[in-house]
Parts: sequence; structure tokens; C-alpha cells
Amino acid sequence: MLAVALSVASAVAWWVIIGFSLQDNRFVYWIIFNALLLVVLQPWLMRFSRSLWLSWFVKYDPNWRTRGPMDVSERINEDQGNNW
Repeated sequence: MLAVALSVASAVAWWVIIGFSLQDNRFVYWIIFNALLLVVLQPWLMRFSRSLWLSWFVKYDPNWRTRGPMDVSERINEDQGNNW
């Protein structure tokens, strides 16, 4: 999702600064620029996406040392435990 937002932002910036035209290769140049931008920023995008996922879906417990981990045994299916 972040890559799509970055691509849309680069398209809007390219359109405002340079413009799009089908008579020359400006669209092709944007596609190449966008592909290179996404490849260069891919490690940052992956880490940022992981940080967002963790902040949204993993609850932080400030007293984790004293409470210990949560019991999630209801999620374990004993019948399927050693099916390798």
C-alpha cells in the first residue's frame, strides 16, 4: 500500500513539474524513474510497513517482565500438532 501511495505521489509530482505527453517519451521516463525509486526505497518501505503493522496489531504491555506471555493455548490444535 505504501508503494502505491509513493507511485501516485511521484506521478502527481512528475505531472506538475514535467507533465505527461503521449507524443514523446515522458511517460516512459516516469515509469523508469518510478521503478528505480521503488527499488531503491524497498528496504525502507518494508521496515516502515512492518513498524506500522506492529503498532496497529500488536498490543504493548509495559509490565511484560512481571506478567509473562499470554496463554494462547486455545489457538493450538493438538490433533494436528506433529503433522510434518
